[in-house]
Amino acid sequence: MMYIDLNDPDARPQAKRKSLLPDVSDPEKMTPAELETQGVAECEVIHESVDWWQMQGPVDRDDTVRPVRYTYTAVDRPIDDVRDIAKRRIDGIRDEKQLEPFYWNGALFQTRQLDRENMQGEALSAFMFISNGGDPQSYYWDADDHEQMQGWISIGNNPIPMTAQQMIDFALAVKARHKSLIFKARQRKDSVTQAQSVAQVVDAAGWE
Repeated sequence: MMYIDLNDPDARPQAKRKSLLPDVSDPEKMTPAELETQGVAECEVIHESVDWWQMQGPVDRDDTVRPVRYTYTAVDRPIDDVRDIAKRRIDGIRDEKQLEPFYWNGALFQTRQLDRENMQGEALSAFMFISNGGDPQSYYWDADDHEQMQGWISIGNNPIPMTAQQMIDFALAVKARHKSLIFKARQRKDSVTQAQSVAQVVDAAGWE
């Protein structure tokens, strides 16, 4: 329990009664009613939750109830600040989703930027193999190694065989997800820019 000076409207809650009643020999033994005769009351400190679009606002003090209610309020940030934060959050969500494992043909794969670049390179090799008359259903499509079955490594570090056509399809599927996330983030940020209130910005910033 905290305590507050009833005679000072700007007083802050104190943990020790003695700090408010330095001239009283043993204020810890005083009842709430006795404290009130000295201008001190028990105080409940409340912290309103602050969401990403908010900041701490002014303190709201209610002396009409016991214990006195001392509330740190939350208020909306200025809309331009909320827009800036919302766009950074959207970029962060997009980047996190780009790193999420990609499920394809019964296996999970890493899709980091370097992974995507390597996939595109392998897909190009598979495409060239087919363009030069190779069988799209062949697993042996690497121009530098005709004896090694080709494919990709799953998250469990397991080699997943892929035909030339499957390698192309796999890389295209990963690219499509990557592109869709970029466009979705762009659309979300455009909606944030067009929003006319904090509530509309918050709604526009939602990913789902």
